[in-house]
Amino acid sequence: MSSIGQVITGIGVMVIGLGLGGPTGFAINPARDLGPRIMHTLMPIKNKAIGDQQASLFGQLCLNSGEIKTTYGTGCFIMMNIGTKPLLSNQGLLTTIAYQLINQEPVYAIEGSVFVAGAAVQFLRDQ
Repeated sequence: MSSIGQVITGIGVMVIGLGLGGPTGFAINPARDLGPRIMHTLMPIKNKAIGDQQASLFGQLCLNSGEIKTTYGTGCFIMMNIGTKPLLSNQGLLTTIAYQLINQEPVYAIEGSVFVAGAAVQFLRDQ
């Protein structure tokens, strides 16, 4: 996909997220919530199967090694594109395939997760 195509896709995802976030009253992360559907339809992704955090990394256009995204919700996740060579962490981080475009090598990411970030704050608030 060309750079202009990536920008147009990113703007489209952002506009959809902003348009739905206010009326529904729910926090919407369009890259996480809509990214897999948009990517499945529009992108030349091999096998068309991708997790929500990987979709968020791709949807937020972290397409170059070293680019990082973070998402906050029930949990807190940070993921960094590490390029085409997997890197195994000795600090408890998870190495995963971020995405693979047709006729290209897989792109890997390294991820750190806190599974109860927002849920813990909500629990404390409600007590």
